[in-house]
Amino acid sequence: MTLTSSAPPTPRESSAKGAWWIVLLLCAINIVNFLDKSAFGLVALPVMEEFGLTPSQFGTINSAFFAVFAVSAAGLSWLGNRYSARWLLVVLIVVWSLLQLPIAVTNTVVLLVLCRIALGAAEAPFMPISQHVLQQWFPDRLRQAPIMVVVASGGIGGIVLIPLLAKLIESAGWRWLFVVLAVAGFVVALLWAFFGAERPTDQATTAATDSPEVSTPDRVPYRKIVCSGTFLGSVAALFVAQWILAFGSAWVPAYLEQGLGFTSSKAGLLVGVLYVIISVGTLGYGVLSQMLSSRGVSNRQARVVPMAVLFVAGAAILILSTMGVPPVASALLLGVGCALAQGGFGIGPVSLGQVVPPTQRPAVLGMLLTGGALGAITAPTVFGALIQNAATPLQGYHHALWVTAGVFALAAVVVMVFIRPERDAATWAVKARVEQQ
Repeated sequence: MTLTSSAPPTPRESSAKGAWWIVLLLCAINIVNFLDKSAFGLVALPVMEEFGLTPSQFGTINSAFFAVFAVSAAGLSWLGNRYSARWLLVVLIVVWSLLQLPIAVTNTVVLLVLCRIALGAAEAPFMPISQHVLQQWFPDRLRQAPIMVVVASGGIGGIVLIPLLAKLIESAGWRWLFVVLAVAGFVVALLWAFFGAERPTDQATTAATDSPEVSTPDRVPYRKIVCSGTFLGSVAALFVAQWILAFGSAWVPAYLEQGLGFTSSKAGLLVGVLYVIISVGTLGYGVLSQMLSSRGVSNRQARVVPMAVLFVAGAAILILSTMGVPPVASALLLGVGCALAQGGFGIGPVSLGQVVPPTQRPAVLGMLLTGGALGAITAPTVFGALIQNAATPLQGYHHALWVTAGVFALAAVVVMVFIRPERDAATWAVKARVEQQ
């Protein structure tokens, strides 16, 4: 009897399978990271009531979280230039999980604020480092979809888990939410420690430099990178996405209850629905831009133009959501408007990934997140001030959404004008040749 066996997988096939396993692991981590950020919004009303906080004070606490988040994104992401992303992520996840536990037992505002601020510092480097890992595993033309899958995973996890967490808060109290999140963090830390990996250096370098449109020096001064149009336009796009993230984590549940009049349980279900809409928008942008890139369309036509158009459309829909439509329609329009802006999370890392040398990428992505996080720092305070100073909470939320629409429109212009990676790469290459002469 003759025995036959299938041929072993080729290195390319093995690499592709390994790459998508890494995507799944990073998705699991991002779900926990996302829920950690969203937790304060889920407990906004009971925390404000228990600690005697005004909306403005609560918004300031959230802004403080994102302020430290922004500083840490640049400060700690530099570690990704020097140390293994595998073990760096394990340490960060364990630290941020431990920081959830004091929140579950504290009776003082001071400890509550300190733990949230420290949590922001520990969580900030995750996205730059994870995007660096993804860009090791995927070539330029195939990066947009996996990056947006990881970005969308937080919202997808929210679809399933936030209604359950809302039920937990309703039945067991808001403190148990932070215990559950701590345990979830320890679980994903173990998973990444055992199964996470970076791509071998020689393969990662090949994946990082395969773009046919650009050729950059081996190293570019950081001042040139952060002053480039591509970096500044990427910051503007991420500013919008972070603005929406902070608004969603700090104010959307309260908006659905206070502004639109839904009960706590119905608001929790609606938050899940909104995350469905937002996740579809996030994945849609990634699939569209990657499809265009794989067909040889330039970065500008595949990534920049669609992003600018979506920002403008999102601004119009946000304004429409405040125009006296029924509460359910208003909530759904809010979700669609926010969904159209989610590409802001992906356009910067991919555009910069085309031109930034791989050895500098973690630090640059960290600086990008720092700049974009200004949106997350600003949004909670702006919303809190507008809500507190309006005649009614609903009026305050509407004013805040009009401001948000203006931010979208301005970002669309900046993205269209500034994000030109091919031009920036050519400029750096010319200057490098001149300096070598």
